[in-house]
Amino acid sequence: MPITIRPTRVPDISALQAIEAAGEARFRAIGMFADRGGPLPVETQDDHRRAIAGGLSFCADAEGQIVGFITGRMQADEAYLEQVDVLESHGRRGIGAALVGHFGDAARSLGARGVVLSTFRDVAWNGPFYARLGFEEIARADLTPWMLEIEAGQRPFLDVSRRCFMRRALP
Repeated sequence: MPITIRPTRVPDISALQAIEAAGEARFRAIGMFADRGGPLPVETQDDHRRAIAGGLSFCADAEGQIVGFITGRMQADEAYLEQVDVLESHGRRGIGAALVGHFGDAARSLGARGVVLSTFRDVAWNGPFYARLGFEEIARADLTPWMLEIEAGQRPFLDVSRRCFMRRALP
């Protein structure tokens, strides 16, 4: 089944939120969340609209079915990759890597000098996956105020001791 990476449209947002919610189970199963007794908040409709308007939201479309997505925002002269999710049924087919590549191309066209993300350091489909795509961990001493603000926002839901920020320069 051919996959097309395309810009996200507002009517796609509900599908993206469903994909994100479905992905939560994989992380919950390996104890990556600070358990607060309920589901994690997914990116809001407004968050998605901002990413769409900012030119940094794309989805993987398999003949009319959205099977993955990526969103982010510009943060100074870098693009912050907020979320990438692929349905587990479509995993390990290169869709996530294609989404990350497309995101980097779009970020470059917006003037970004690099892509930054926050991820679980040791989960195979997180830190090691991004390292294979050329991302390198940012030393804690080099985290910027906006990165520390993101981490503070994650703390109520995620085990931030197991997370790191990573960066990949854009040519």
